[in-house]
Amino acid sequence: MYYFHPGTYLKATNEAVWENGNEYWADGGGVVRTGNWQIEHAIDTGTSLVGHSPYVWGGGRNSWSIAARQFDCSSFVRWCFANSGVFAGNVGDAVTYSQTSLGQGVPWSNIRRGDIFFMDHIGHVGIYLGGQYFLHDSPSSPTGGVGVSRLSDVVDRDDRAYAVPWYDIVDGVVRRLV
Repeated sequence: MYYFHPGTYLKATNEAVWENGNEYWADGGGVVRTGNWQIEHAIDTGTSLVGHSPYVWGGGRNSWSIAARQFDCSSFVRWCFANSGVFAGNVGDAVTYSQTSLGQGVPWSNIRRGDIFFMDHIGHVGIYLGGQYFLHDSPSSPTGGVGVSRLSDVVDRDDRAYAVPWYDIVDGVVRRLV
């Protein structure tokens, strides 16, 4: 994730940058990080599966499914954070509805990198990366499984005849686990 200055569009390097009132650090290569190892480890764990883990509804709720890297959205989020020592639900019953009560609630206007947020009437969950990008496991991601999407990307909900951007189905429910 990089940060580009508004107006000049120059990549930020070796400096503090801000989004939604939250401060991040852009390193020498321009990569933006929070400085919190648990958040960054959870995101790195999840991004290691981008393009390598297809969406499996109900997956990730037992040891063999996890070993095969078969997840749905909520079990994927649980797995990412569990690998960082952060509780995001129990293996067998981590679902989007139960994840809405985890951590601390924050307003959508203050969402920051590493927060989880919900879409489609609490039917989908993703990890916010910053810059309007998020990490998630969905048949509607660019990879058909674990992938990175932008909130302005169009998603075809339930194979309907029309499509909407992800931000049109964001519920505004944000939870900060770390």
